[in-house]
Amino acid sequence: MRPTGWMIVRYFVPLALIASLHVSAVPVRAASQATSEAEQAGRVKASITSHGVRPKATVTVKMRDGAKMKGYISEVGDESFSLTDAKTLRATTISYTDVATVDRGLPKVVKTAIWAGTAIGIVAVIDSIGLLPCLGR
Repeated sequence: MRPTGWMIVRYFVPLALIASLHVSAVPVRAASQATSEAEQAGRVKASITSHGVRPKATVTVKMRDGAKMKGYISEVGDESFSLTDAKTLRATTISYTDVATVDRGLPKVVKTAIWAGTAIGIVAVIDSIGLLPCLGR
């Protein structure tokens, strides 16, 4: 059976919209140019300082040697900060120059909104296909 114009609008357009929502929800990191250690340390310090000391807000710190550490920021200093593992409550002092990236993650509200939008989109597709007979179609 060859798809007609109405079939394309009814079935394929909603699927394309849902696919585009999922693609746009994935964060993409651009490749950055190599910077000096002082500039990188300044950016890391600004990010850590703006995040602040909040025990319920976890961050993931990727070190220059490739190691990853996850926890919350328990202390912020001039040359270093303390990252406390939420499970073991063990604090580790990390120098700003040893950090490659700091990932704060998405807030819980944004994650909930993404899941709610996905659920609404799935229901809309199922409804447009006609698999929801309980709605009177």
